[in-house]
Amino acid sequence: MIASILNALQLLLIVVTPFVLFTLAIHRIERFTQHRLAQRFGWKSILWTGWLGTPIHELSHVAMCVLFRHRIDDVALFEPDVQSGRLGYVRHSFTKANRFERVGNVFIGLAPLAGGALALATLLWMFYPNAVATAIAQQEAQRIKQSGDPPIFPVTNDRPAGVPAGIDFSTLDIADLNAPNPSAAKIAPVLTDSITQFWDATTTVTGCLFHQIFTPLNLKTKRFWCFVYLTLCVGSHMAPSRSDYAGARHGAVLLGAIVGGSVLLISVLGFDSISVSIWLLNFISPILAVMILAIVLCVVAALLVYVVTMLFPVRYQLR
Repeated sequence: MIASILNALQLLLIVVTPFVLFTLAIHRIERFTQHRLAQRFGWKSILWTGWLGTPIHELSHVAMCVLFRHRIDDVALFEPDVQSGRLGYVRHSFTKANRFERVGNVFIGLAPLAGGALALATLLWMFYPNAVATAIAQQEAQRIKQSGDPPIFPVTNDRPAGVPAGIDFSTLDIADLNAPNPSAAKIAPVLTDSITQFWDATTTVTGCLFHQIFTPLNLKTKRFWCFVYLTLCVGSHMAPSRSDYAGARHGAVLLGAIVGGSVLLISVLGFDSISVSIWLLNFISPILAVMILAIVLCVVAALLVYVVTMLFPVRYQLR
């Protein structure tokens, strides 16, 4: 039972951790960018980016409201209010007795993260389609090269009972063979290898895009600066607000119980958590790749804001 719980926790961490890190990173980048602009140019400077970022933010909420069957009571895609600091809002209601709608609060609250990442990927494809095509082709070439490598664990004959196919039992010691899950010590490197391959593929795409877009020639074009500005507009408003987090809490406990119970059930039923983790990693890797790309684009835009605002003194003290 203890082994099942540990396997469940391992699986849960693999699924949840990347999204938590992405949320924290985007939140910090957005806060830095908006604070930097507001200090130099005042609160209205946020409107320079909010005209695009806020509607995308609010439309992301709307899309999730529709998906989870919430009633949309009122919507303001872009309605700046200097007193509250609010740029837009979506008011929605749901049936508390309906678990599907309750869980939907989590996705509705965090929807701007997904909507913003999708918008940034769309901007990249619109402005630099050749760079995207080249990066994808390079990633595919790397994947084919990696898939041609020999298997990590060669198949052997006459293996002891309990040691699955594909594991070289000659490398297992007595402690491994007597363990509740004798394959875990040797299958774990497979998960590590899968994570490494995903990271290598993601960094390959990101590096290729960076080298093709941020070139001396592109720096002289209006297209590049328009792309950076629109990236700043989207990236500066894709993090959930305090009210979004507050709304997400309505279904967070229920969703956590469902996810935790599901991964525990997977382990109790005897499924290998390592294998399931690898499958999940392959399933969510495209989503994580878009999120990492979104972070890179937001970081670049934030750095440009930092460099430009160094030329201007601090004029406004923010609370």
